[in-house]
Parts: sequence; structure tokens; C-alpha cells
Amino acid sequence: MKLPVLRMAIFALASVACLMAAGPITFLLFGASGSTPVSFSFVISLLLILTTVALLRMEGMSFKAMQTFVPRNGFQQLLGGFVVAALVTGAAVFLRAALVDVHIEIAPLTAWSLVSGLPAMLALMLPEELFFRGYLLRSCKSSIGVTAAIGVSAVLFGLYHVVGKGFWGVGAFFLFLTPAVMGAVLAWAAFRTRSLCLPVGLHLGGNWALNILLPLHGANQNDAFARVFSPDLQIQGPILLAVLLLGVYVAFSTRKRLDKSFESA
Repeated sequence: MKLPVLRMAIFALASVACLMAAGPITFLLFGASGSTPVSFSFVISLLLILTTVALLRMEGMSFKAMQTFVPRNGFQQLLGGFVVAALVTGAAVFLRAALVDVHIEIAPLTAWSLVSGLPAMLALMLPEELFFRGYLLRSCKSSIGVTAAIGVSAVLFGLYHVVGKGFWGVGAFFLFLTPAVMGAVLAWAAFRTRSLCLPVGLHLGGNWALNILLPLHGANQNDAFARVFSPDLQIQGPILLAVLLLGVYVAFSTRKRLDKSFESA
């Protein structure tokens, strides 16, 4: 068990190091005025890409070994995951907003608004998919099996969203829980399809609905965010339920296309 434990430690340290280094690097590159959440996220994405490449080189692997190929129905998986995740997440956002009395404003439904932010959103979340559902899932699977690999990637994905956020106790638990469950769903989708197309679609659709189509509005934006992210199961429940429904979609949409080769690879 020494090798699996060592790998888990390397993966955990790599993801935490990316988060801890992102702040100082963002400040050095953009200065105090340019250190925004967007620039911070781009720096984290770049660090994740570099970390993934470095870990691949350590094992003598390439991106081709990380189930990054596009299957024949890859576009169908990506588009289906995107649409379902956007609809389910959108419904959860409205329910959560009603529970905390936060105003939700739908972006104008023009051709531009439908694609606005998608390239940037994809650039931000694709490195996460390559690291957590690509390299990490594949490497862990070879050492500890599929089920444990999904669990490890999910836990690390949840911790990745907690480190450096300043939350403690129950607040940190909820900040960890939903990404961890989402990480399990995305890892399971990667295993079921032997591809990153469906995980990318689900991840992109959910993020797009949350950040582009249905942004928060209100007289006090900080107060709106504080209420939305408060550690209350009644408030966090709708988003968690949406993630579980995405798991049902993964099971339903892949029931006839389960590729056993990933399990035996």
C-alpha cells in the first residue's frame, strides 16, 4: 500500500500547492488592482495544467493515456451533459434564491448571451477535468481500483474548493460537500464513458448556468453571496439535489454504453 498512499499524498499536495501559489502569482502578474477572482482562477488553471504535465512526465505518460480521446458520440455526450446540467442547475438556482430572498436575473437570451463567457469558462474548468478526472482518476484506478479512485478524486476535488476560502466548521463542510459529490458524479461519468466529454459537458453546463446565465443581483452583492453560501442545509440542499440528479442522468444516459475497457485497462 505504500505506492498508493504516496500517490495520494502527491496528488493532495499538488492540488493544494496550486491553490496556495495562485494568490502570490496573481498579485505578481496583475498587481493589487488586477487581482480579481477571474485572474485568480486563470492562474489556478494554468498551474493545474503545468502540474498535470509535470506529473505525466514523472510517470512517462502523455495526455493520450488519460482517456482524453473523443469517442464517436463524444459531441452528443458533451452537448447532452451541458444542456441537462444547465437546466437542472438553473432550476436549483431559482429554488435557492427563493429560499434566501435573492434576486436572480436571466441574461438576455440572444445568440451572443448564449455563448458569452463559454470560452473563458471552458478554459477555467478544463484543467480541473484533465487533472482530477484525467490524470488523477486514471493513476489512482491502476493502484487502488475504480471505486476507491472515484472516492479519492471526489474528496480531493472537494478539498480543492475549500482550501484558501476562509471557511471553517459547518461552512467549510458545505463548501466541501457539494463539489465532492459533483466530483464523484464527474469521475463516475468519466469511468462510464471512458472519455472526458460527458464530464466536461456537465461541468461546463453547471458553471455556465451559475455564473453566466443566472448571475446574482441585489442592492448588496456581498450580502447576497453571504446568504447564498451560508452553511444551511435548506439553502445548500437545492444545489446538492441538482448534483444528485446529474448522477441519475449519468446512469440513465450511459446504461447502454458502459465501456468495460477502462475498468480492465
